Amino acid sequence: MNAITWDNIEEIVKSDEIKTLPELFFWWREAHKLECDDSTAKYREYKDEFAEDGYICENEWNNTDKKVLYILKEPNWEGYTSNKNKQENDKKDDMFWFRKVVLNKGKLDGKTQGGHIGSKLRRLQRAIDKDEYDFNNLNWDVLRKTAYMNLSKRGGGSHLCKDDKERLHKYCEKYKLFIEEEIKILKPTIIVCCGTFDFIDKAGINLIVKPVKLPHPSRGSNKGFVEMYFNSINKI
Repeated sequence: MNAITWDNIEEIVKSDEIKTLPELFFWWREAHKLECDDSTAKYREYKDEFAEDGYICENEWNNTDKKVLYILKEPNWEGYTSNKNKQENDKKDDMFWFRKVVLNKGKLDGKTQGGHIGSKLRRLQRAIDKDEYDFNNLNWDVLRKTAYMNLSKRGGGSHLCKDDKERLHKYCEKYKLFIEEEIKILKPTIIVCCGTFDFIDKAGINLIVKPVKLPHPSRGSNKGFVEMYFNSINKI
């Protein structure tokens, strides 16, 4: 049997063979392993890493009319590489960190998790559901019917410097086909770009629907974040 090449994988992703996220992620992982150029990885040890994402709860996603996909930049691996006590299995278990946070209602290992991302996305999702401001019910369950994806599945740190931005631009260009395929499989009706639109636009990624352009949830106030959403949709 001939060795799998990058061209082989691209042909498979372009074909109608891939129907599910697990199938896509299998080949996306293989593409990571084949890549010789480390310019799309923050550190060499991240090159073969892969953080899955997608539906929070697939059944609830399939049964909702407003399918909201939040697109962020990349998972944060630095907390793992700096913690010598973290075992590899623990790391693999945390691949889809945000799903775990939502399903555990903002608690992991007895500690509050989610930070600015959880706080703002719960408020925003509540506003999207009701088409108005409503900060009274901030239960984590409001996010169970959403989807969440990172452009880069490799990961990096908690902040992007100039070099990191260039690295992420290169990743988006190289993995454009894979990113587009994930969006096609998810079939969102609303896409919210959380500080990611410039990367998507520069790489020429097709988002299927016109996106809402917001900053990363770490920026600004909770109310301001929701106000920016309503201001943005009025311009679409």
